[in-house]
Amino acid sequence: MKRSTVTTIAALFCAAAASHAADLYLDLNGASAGFDVNTNNSPIEVNFTNLIWNTDSTGGAGGAITNVSDGDILHFGLEGGGGILFNWTYYTNATVGGIHTYQTAGSTANISRFQKTNSENSEFQTIQWAPGAFFDSEKECSLWWLLGTFGDFEKVGEKWLIFSDGGPKVNGTCTISQNNIIVKDLNTVDSNSSFKLNGGQFRIQGGLSGTANVGILSGSGKVRQDGAGNLWNIDVNSMGVNMTNGVATDLIDFDAGASFALNPSSVSDMEVTKMGATNYSDQIWVRWGSQTMTQAGTLNVELLPGSEPLADGDTFELFRINHAQNATMLGSFDTINLPDPGDPGLIWSSALLSSSGTISVVTADTNAPSAPTGLVAVSNIYTVSLDWDDNSELTVTGYKVYRSETSGSGFVEIADVGISEYTDTTTLADDITYYYQVSAYNFVPAEGDPSAEASTTVPFGLRNGDFELPALVSGGTTIDANGDWTQDGSQQGIQKSTWASEPEAVEEQGAWMKGWNKSATNSFYQDKATAAGIEYNLDAGFKVQDNFRANGGQVEMALVWLDGGSAEISRDSLDIDAAISTNAWAHTNIVATAPAGSAMVRALFHWTTTTNAGTGSGNQSCMVDNVTLTRDSAPSPYDVWAGGWGVDIGGPNDDFVDNDGMDNLLEYALDGNPTADDAGDKLPVFTVAEDGGSDWFYYVHNERTDDSSLAYAVKLKGNLAIDPEWVTNGVEFVDEVAITNNFKSVTNRTDIGDAEFIRLEVQQD
Repeated sequence: MKRSTVTTIAALFCAAAASHAADLYLDLNGASAGFDVNTNNSPIEVNFTNLIWNTDSTGGAGGAITNVSDGDILHFGLEGGGGILFNWTYYTNATVGGIHTYQTAGSTANISRFQKTNSENSEFQTIQWAPGAFFDSEKECSLWWLLGTFGDFEKVGEKWLIFSDGGPKVNGTCTISQNNIIVKDLNTVDSNSSFKLNGGQFRIQGGLSGTANVGILSGSGKVRQDGAGNLWNIDVNSMGVNMTNGVATDLIDFDAGASFALNPSSVSDMEVTKMGATNYSDQIWVRWGSQTMTQAGTLNVELLPGSEPLADGDTFELFRINHAQNATMLGSFDTINLPDPGDPGLIWSSALLSSSGTISVVTADTNAPSAPTGLVAVSNIYTVSLDWDDNSELTVTGYKVYRSETSGSGFVEIADVGISEYTDTTTLADDITYYYQVSAYNFVPAEGDPSAEASTTVPFGLRNGDFELPALVSGGTTIDANGDWTQDGSQQGIQKSTWASEPEAVEEQGAWMKGWNKSATNSFYQDKATAAGIEYNLDAGFKVQDNFRANGGQVEMALVWLDGGSAEISRDSLDIDAAISTNAWAHTNIVATAPAGSAMVRALFHWTTTTNAGTGSGNQSCMVDNVTLTRDSAPSPYDVWAGGWGVDIGGPNDDFVDNDGMDNLLEYALDGNPTADDAGDKLPVFTVAEDGGSDWFYYVHNERTDDSSLAYAVKLKGNLAIDPEWVTNGVEFVDEVAITNNFKSVTNRTDIGDAEFIRLEVQQD
């Protein structure tokens, strides 16, 4: 959350008056009366250049037969009955002033679809709309295959306009002034598809699932389902809302069970005002229960001119959910720009925006907030979820999150959030305990004291083993490092899909390895640190389809053992297409032990085919889901270090080939290199200095900070021959200084008169 600032936000929607060159009527009847636009001639070829457009509204001989020019309005007068199919074959680059579909006298016909097919001219795939263009459908109209892209236009008329399977995209702003725009294929809208609700509705076909990505939503109206089914599995993801029209009463109502989310890069502009004793605000409402509304991006709020003076306690509800049915508010805005409240003694509070959707005016308080309470940390593979209690101060505008690998010290800020929860997905390592604190801050900004610590240890495991993370998305995006699966070979070799999910799995996604991409290098894998002697179990569910086998498809699952230089030592592998003879889902696994010299274990899936099959062969694949990697014990930090040198350095008490007098445990404890003679740089050093009238012997050595099993002790002995033990009496600690992420330099001293000999002892539990 950011500090509120005075921001003037002005945005006007100007609907250009429709201007056009001519009204043209599709006429297949030449000079005779009527248009001959009926099912007898369906499908009807529609283009802009073949002299099939008449300026006579009756289709008679009184008009001129012409081609389409810039700004023309195209009329489709339907005759007879039944459904009429129109094939658009050639647009040219003329701009269209509007499209009007209607029934002629006595007609009961409707438009089954507008479409463009693969075999037709593809030079101009986009319908270009003139300023003020419209689509007036007096009869239901469906837009189908390959119609290109629609720019800015207005939907008017008493019947629906349907974007069907494979239909065109909206690449601009569609103003829905009458009836509905219905989306039956989520691929027909994207982040460039903006919708202004101006008396009409934006509808999504019931029963669909997935994400409907849209651009800017503006105006007032409903987003709801159409037809049978429901939208419980639909997430509408928007690039923002624009409600700046000077009235502060706009409402976009999601009343069909869809969840609504603002994109992280979205910008939302809203207005508030106070008239008399009533507060008014633009509003987004998720009406149905058990759905979510997610805040993100930038929020700009404008206080309208002429508003009554604001007072302490004035509250404006911008985002509303159905609390009675367990709807949930999620996320928070990265930036919030709020207007000047008009009184220097007042400030805006957005403390409740992320929980209740409201902003309020409160009396300014410059005191730092209290320390947050109730901090809890829960770890999952590679993530830690944090949750804490909301601060009671309404002036709180955000929280800072701190993390350390050491209790009581070393905390570093990792996040600044507007709500009392956070998921840490930054670089986290297996088996490491992380400590967290949070603090609250206000508008000044004054930051309060940190909370009590909460800690958790990140467990061992594979990232995205159920293929649910968004780094691997439907539609062809391949696995990449953002999902912690590294993908080699064909960039279309693997894809996430709901139909590739194992039926017994709770998750909705699985991955399918495409069998039509012939490649010897198709693979995806994940690496984990290991050490020799540790046993691993790699398990996964597979479904090998028949045509994948028939096409020579082969799948290997393997545990690949790598040395410290990432070179392969050996591998334990399993031929999946041979191990699983059925074409139904089945689990199989590999159990193997890391050989000597192992520093990394790679969980690998590799597949290939002998030929390139057609991409339409939907069953040319092998599906995989619910991949897990477990082990019988965790490698110690020393074992991980020892296995990272690319060679077998021996045991802890061995002095490897460098022969520098430091055994491997001492090299590990002092930040040494067991393959190089570095004793002169890593062994303790000493100096003699005077302090307080006495001569002191200063002794400096390195210590690891990331391994609690090590114990360091500086000890003294007066006479090597007769004194029975080395003792710590007489050793005085001076200071310590961090020198790297995992090491510190420690200084001790002793009075020269106290002892003859000094040494450093390092022991490991």
